[in-house]
Amino acid sequence: MAASTSTGPVTEFVTLTLNGESYEGQETLLSESVFENPPRSGYWGLQHEDQTKLHWHISWNKLSDHVAFTQSEGYKPFVGKIKWAARDGTKIVHAELHPDNPQIDEAPVSEWCTITLSEGTTREEFLANFKEFEKGLKGEGYRWHSAGWVVENPRDYLLLIGWDSVKAHADWRASEIGQTAVGHLKKGVDDIHMIHVKNGGKFH
Repeated sequence: MAASTSTGPVTEFVTLTLNGESYEGQETLLSESVFENPPRSGYWGLQHEDQTKLHWHISWNKLSDHVAFTQSEGYKPFVGKIKWAARDGTKIVHAELHPDNPQIDEAPVSEWCTITLSEGTTREEFLANFKEFEKGLKGEGYRWHSAGWVVENPRDYLLLIGWDSVKAHADWRASEIGQTAVGHLKKGVDDIHMIHVKNGGKFH
C-alpha cells in the first residue's frame, strides 16, 4: 500500500474478480473481523458492465486505520475467507471524498468515475471546471454525488454519483444540461474511466 500523508477520512475502493464460487455471506466479513479502529461503513455491489466484477466501498476514519488492519494478525484470516475471488484480479485504491461518508444505499446505482488529469493541468484548474460540472448535476434520476483525490495517484480524481438507474444516467447525459456539464468535466483531462455499480447491500 502506497505511503501517504493523508490524515483525514478516506474511502477504500476494492474491485474483486469473481471466480464462480458463491459470495453469499460476505456482508458479515467486517463484523467478524477484529479491528483496532473499525471502518465507519461498507457497501458492496456488482458492476453493471461486467458481472464478474464485485466492488466494495469501505469508509475509514483515516488511511492509517486501514493500513494497521492489513498489518494485524486478523488480516490473514479475513483474506482467507474471500474464497470466491481470484487473487490476481483484485485492485484497491483510496480516495479522500467530500462528503466523506456517502450513503451508497440511498441510490440503486452508483456511477464510479476515475478522472485522470492531462499533463499541464493543475488541480486548481480542474476543480474550477469541476464546479461548473457540478452545476449540471440535478434533475430526474439524480440522487447524490461525492468526489475527491485518489491517494495512490495524485493526478487521479474519483467521482461517485448516485442514480435511480443506469438509464437515468444515460438520459441525463443525453440531455442538454448533461452534455454541457460533461463538456466542463472533460476540460484538461486525459481519460475518464466510468462504470456503474448496482447497490447489493451493506456490510453488517
